Amino acid sequence: MEEEKWEQAGECGVDTGLIWIGDPCYILGEDANQQPSKTWSEFCSTIDQEGPAQQYNYKNGDSGLGVLVKGFDGDGCYPVFVKTDKRGNVMEAKIVFSEVSE
Repeated sequence: MEEEKWEQAGECGVDTGLIWIGDPCYILGEDANQQPSKTWSEFCSTIDQEGPAQQYNYKNGDSGLGVLVKGFDGDGCYPVFVKTDKRGNVMEAKIVFSEVSE
């Protein structure tokens, strides 16, 4: 059996200490119909200060709009890795915020 390997796909730059995981079509642009807020300061007021991550829901209450990840060392440039199947489809993705575990 062939061992699956993580390959670096790129990097994410962070200047806010936050990473958003979700489909940008729902939250970016004037036609986005699921925006959690209209302005950056409004959005910041929705951030729960507890915990390393926060689930955002669609306006109808269904989960899955996106996840805000905030429990890492803050600003920087973080590597993004993907694991693909034999056809090249991405099966998993991960962002490494620290190489050191305590």
